[in-house]
Amino acid sequence: RDFTINSIYSNFNGKIYDPHNGTKDLKNRKVRFIGNPIKRIKEDKLRILRYYRFLSYYGCNSNVVDKDSMIASRKSFSLISNISKERKSYEFFKLIIGKYAAEVLILMKKQKILKTLVPGLEIIQNSDIKLLNNLKVEKLIRISFLLIMSKFELNKLREYLFFSKKEYVYLKLICTNFKLFEINNIKDARLAKYKLGYEISVHIYYLKCFLKKENMKNRIQYVLENWNVPRFPINGNDLKKIGIAKGRVLGDVLKDTLAWWVSQDFKPDKKKCLKKSKLFISNSTRL
Repeated sequence: RDFTINSIYSNFNGKIYDPHNGTKDLKNRKVRFIGNPIKRIKEDKLRILRYYRFLSYYGCNSNVVDKDSMIASRKSFSLISNISKERKSYEFFKLIIGKYAAEVLILMKKQKILKTLVPGLEIIQNSDIKLLNNLKVEKLIRISFLLIMSKFELNKLREYLFFSKKEYVYLKLICTNFKLFEINNIKDARLAKYKLGYEISVHIYYLKCFLKKENMKNRIQYVLENWNVPRFPINGNDLKKIGIAKGRVLGDVLKDTLAWWVSQDFKPDKKKCLKKSKLFISNSTRL
């Protein structure tokens, strides 16, 4: 076993066998390697990350940290370069949802460990990291928060952490659209859901409210959850019927009419959209 708190056993009668005083360490929230920390780490380098992960569960202030375990982990951290991205990611994702995740990330940043693990993430301000503990205990919400606040280069993300294709696309949509969309009213909410879908828009809305220290508004949440995105009432065939031949002009007019329909909060019906299209036809012909 790696830590004393992981070497507590029980027989079928409920009798506890605790050869390394793990129950005492557990009670005191102390994460401590069994025996020689360097020896334990050499047996399995992933134990370094497991150490920091458990600190995020039990605490890492000076009253509970085992100095020998901390020193050994800090000095040996370069060894994680030999660990697979998948295994490192698993431990890091568990770490950031711990009760004391913010404190551990600040510690890792100070020790230059965060820079080794995910280069670029270390530029995040400590004041921003401290907010992490108050976020929803969800992996992608906390990851996207860290990426946004550190202005992380998303094209490099998968070099250091393992994500499924779906997760990566999800995070990319959150981070690239976070500053582009303000969701302050029902119209904003409809636009966001139309462009981004429910999950992305509600995720962005949650993070924006969190950073503004505002409660999410029920009426906006209702729109994001229940509003059915309408279908654009006209298509290319409708434009052909009013005299637009296929080609660039038709495409431009359809695109301009769609943009106008969206700007009008999706309210114009087919008749109004066609009427507007005729104006765009005139403008396109003059050009």
